[in-house]
Amino acid sequence: MTEQVAYHGSELALVFDNYPPAGNGVPPSTNEEVALGEYIRGAWAAFAKDPKRELEAYGWPTYQQGKESLLRLGFENKVVINAVPPSVYDKVCQ
Repeated sequence: MTEQVAYHGSELALVFDNYPPAGNGVPPSTNEEVALGEYIRGAWAAFAKDPKRELEAYGWPTYQQGKESLLRLGFENKVVINAVPPSVYDKVCQ
């Protein structure tokens, strides 16, 4: 299994619906990227409406240390909630 890495700022095109134009070595946006962008923008709008309750209504669990509550967005190119315990990522820091 190869490790997937999301670089700082890599979500900006998804959040702002501002994908780079295809051509000159840049591939066109995939259907998965477009769908994930729509999902993320919906989450941002939900959070803006009510930061304390709307993300829960959007289907996101409240973060709890040690519980499956750390969300991986776009994991395996899917637009579904994928919650894991924070230890999945914390272990590389030890």
